Amino acid sequence: MTAPKELHERIDQLSPEGQERLRAFLERQEKIERHMAAVEAFATGWTPEEEAAFEQALSRRVRLRSADPETAKR
Repeated sequence: MTAPKELHERIDQLSPEGQERLRAFLERQEKIERHMAAVEAFATGWTPEEEAAFEQALSRRVRLRSADPETAKR
C-alpha cells in the first residue's frame, strides 16, 4: 500500500488537468458512498419481496439510462 506521504507527493506532481480529474473522481466516489449508505439505511428490514422489487426497478432504470444518451449524462 502506498504511504500517505507518497500519495501527497504524487498528487503534487500531477498536472493541473490531472489534479482536476482526480478531484472529479474523488467527488464521484464520495457521492457514490453517500448514496450507498442511504440505500442501505433505507433498505434495512426489507422483506425478500421488497428487495426483489427494488432490484428489478433499479436494473430497469439502469437499462433505460444506458439506452438514452441524454439521461446518461445526468
